[in-house]
Amino acid sequence: MGVTDEVYFPTKNEGGLLEGGSNIPPYNTIGHHLIRDNIIYRCGQTGIYGCYGAVASIIEGNIITETNYRNEWFGTNQAAIKILFPIDVIIRNNRIYGKPGLRNGTKGIWLDWGSQNTRVTGNIITDFGFKGTDGLKLEVNFGPVIVDNNIIIRSHVMEEGNSSVWVHNLFCDNTFTFRKSPGRIVPYFRPHSTVRAGKGGTSLENVRFINNIFAGSDCGNSYRNAIEATGIEQSPNLFVEDSDWGYESMTEDGKTTVNIFIPGKVIKDNYPLISSDYIGEIPYAGMKMEQTDGLPLVIDNDINGRKVNTAGIKPGPFQTLMEGWNNFTLKLKKD
Repeated sequence: MGVTDEVYFPTKNEGGLLEGGSNIPPYNTIGHHLIRDNIIYRCGQTGIYGCYGAVASIIEGNIITETNYRNEWFGTNQAAIKILFPIDVIIRNNRIYGKPGLRNGTKGIWLDWGSQNTRVTGNIITDFGFKGTDGLKLEVNFGPVIVDNNIIIRSHVMEEGNSSVWVHNLFCDNTFTFRKSPGRIVPYFRPHSTVRAGKGGTSLENVRFINNIFAGSDCGNSYRNAIEATGIEQSPNLFVEDSDWGYESMTEDGKTTVNIFIPGKVIKDNYPLISSDYIGEIPYAGMKMEQTDGLPLVIDNDINGRKVNTAGIKPGPFQTLMEGWNNFTLKLKKD
């Protein structure tokens, strides 16, 4: 059962769930939605869409598959989840599946303009790999946007903003693009507020890639080639291009399995604990990465909720990672 509020349900094939309006009212008068445990299958343009009205909302536990499967929609909104101005929004533990071979420009998660203190965590995103499609796209945001403990498979990843913190993710057979857009003038806001603090262009400032795993044939090379000239902080990460890996999508019992082989002696002991203090204050936004109530945020649980052992932090979304074969099971609903 999904829980929503003040939502317009569109005509057939226009989209799945639409929220919000055209102007941005005060923070406490909009948003604060809970969209949970829905199955959104073969929608038209969008699975879940929000513009302004998603402020302080939680989107979790949803299964979204084959959005825009008829190739009817083109433009700037076709995605499983498309949110503009997602201030203090949490997108977690969703399963988002593209349709292999479908070349329609549809994204998995697309955060566009005004993403501030937005967290994308614990999601599995697969098969958004063709040109014009993206498994995860962050577009002209000032952040902070925290992308942690996700599994992204056979998809393109697009970073076109500032102050995104990519940590403890598993990338398997992905491609990457990093784009500066100083000519696109977009707003940023006071912390935990819809009050505009200023405007500017984005140039990949203060973007971080830390404690991630890049696995599969050319995934690491694609990432390194794309990021080489950007100046983005990108260490430490784990690269296992020659690793075997496997993935089985959700079975009848609601479980997903991920298997990955880690060669010997590649896991180091220098992976840091990611916290508000470690990342520091985010420029423009004038805040650290925080919980929605303003308290500090520490990434101290993995995708299955297991606590991080600070004496031996592992890269990627599984803190039980070890050399050799690793077999992980994920449940959509946490105990």
